[in-house]
Amino acid sequence: MIHAMLFAVILMVFALPSFAQLYVGVQGGLSIASQSWDIKDQSVKPTLSSLIGITGGVMTRYNITRVFGIQGEVNYLRKGSHLTSTASQSGSTIERHTDMMFNYIEIPVMFAYTLPSDIPMVDLSILFGPSIGIVESARMKGYTTMSAFGQNTRVDFDDVILKKDVRSPDISITTGVGANLRLNSTLSFMFTARYLFGLTNIIPDDASQTALSINESVRNRTIIVMAGAAVKL
Repeated sequence: MIHAMLFAVILMVFALPSFAQLYVGVQGGLSIASQSWDIKDQSVKPTLSSLIGITGGVMTRYNITRVFGIQGEVNYLRKGSHLTSTASQSGSTIERHTDMMFNYIEIPVMFAYTLPSDIPMVDLSILFGPSIGIVESARMKGYTTMSAFGQNTRVDFDDVILKKDVRSPDISITTGVGANLRLNSTLSFMFTARYLFGLTNIIPDDASQTALSINESVRNRTIIVMAGAAVKL
């Protein structure tokens, strides 16, 4: 998969049509991460919610024609989800809040189609393509509260998840939209919003006993919003 993506990029770069334009830039923004869990035991079913993080990296855009191009990136990206679980027993209530945080080096290669636009100096585009995420680190962080007989107790925790307990690479499909504001002949301001749909079950067969191990499968879902600047070479 990785070799096929690299081959496609190299092939496009050396095609060199007369219109060819190459941009390089930096970008940063926010990620809204969530996950799809397929839980083995439905009696143990936490509530999942989104986890907000930061993302950023470098990009290159190769416009082959006026309407078609390829955009490749290398980004730092946080994926994961927030879990809330509650249990009651013998007059006490235990509530656990957990941030499942997975940090990736994310490498998308997206095909870009530029839409017709009547707005001067603005290019609007549709983005679509595969993405490969290489896990860099993983951790669980949160707290547990216990309420019993009018007393509340809170215990914080911060546990590292071993890399071997998270399958890598994480293969995804990326789709989104972009807008480029051409400030002059060489400098552009860019904005992108995209959705990352994970295809890989990130739980390996030999995973240790963690919060993830209650699942048959876990797949990442991430909304990414970024802004940045690029220069034409």
